[in-house]
Amino acid sequence: SWNFVASNTRFVVDPIAADVKKVSQRELMIESVVALPVFLPLLVNLVVSFAMNLRLFLDNQREVLEAVASGRLDVAVPVASKDEFAVIAARTNQMIAGLRERKKIQELVGKLVSPAVAERLLASTDGFKLGGSRRKVVVLFSDIRSFTTRTERADPEQLVRDLNAYFTEMVDCVH
Repeated sequence: SWNFVASNTRFVVDPIAADVKKVSQRELMIESVVALPVFLPLLVNLVVSFAMNLRLFLDNQREVLEAVASGRLDVAVPVASKDEFAVIAARTNQMIAGLRERKKIQELVGKLVSPAVAERLLASTDGFKLGGSRRKVVVLFSDIRSFTTRTERADPEQLVRDLNAYFTEMVDCVH
């Protein structure tokens, strides 16, 4: 490889081979003139294609991240290759899936405790520890008059609707 380059470019630095130098320079010029129109458009096409693909990927990535920043978690970046851009897209999708899961857990926990308590639990760095902790809290005990009798006579679907209506009002009061 290097020997080939050295032997083919010897005419440039060897003053003894003047005739060879003239012939080789002419051949080099002819090859350059012939090769340039063939390879230059291919090179330009390659650079333009790469730039367009890069722009498309970055625009798509930006749109998805803007959607996530605005609270939409129903988006994803398409993974259309097996290069570094695919790794970025896949990791972005994993983060979105994690945010979606966190939101689902927060909504579920939020049904059991107040939204503020749910947020504090999810933000905790030490996780859930057994043993509990001392807190000053307010607890509301309530009773529904004749509830046992109502449960014996009512159909289950109506009873659940009534309880949901009752708990909706009570949860608002407690929160």
